[in-house]
Amino acid sequence: MAMNIAARIVTSTSKYEHITPVLADLHWLPVAARIDFKIAVLTLKAPATNRPSYLHELLHPHKPPRTLRSSSRNLLSLPRSCTTFARRSFACVAPRVWNSLPGTITDNLNITVPTFKSKLKTHLYACCYLGL
Repeated sequence: MAMNIAARIVTSTSKYEHITPVLADLHWLPVAARIDFKIAVLTLKAPATNRPSYLHELLHPHKPPRTLRSSSRNLLSLPRSCTTFARRSFACVAPRVWNSLPGTITDNLNITVPTFKSKLKTHLYACCYLGL
């Protein structure tokens, strides 16, 4: 809501016009995609820098018991959670967001943070506005 109002102010758009094309022209991600963006960036930084340590301890690489096609991907294991509250925690959400990203973004862990952010925003923009 606040983002829509800010976009209308920035672009001098009438309140009767659709806001989605305005947000797409500004290259602003919707709030849900912005949250996924932040979580994915934190997920990239935690294992690489071991900081913050409390987040690094929550992320575990996925190790299948046998060789699978997904064995070469940098997937994270999903912890078991029984409650809705637990499913909203970083330990559950971060692997889900990370594993949902395409391999072209997540397979190279030596990628720089600005390059990762650029590829991630391009992917999320395509998913939100181009319907990919």
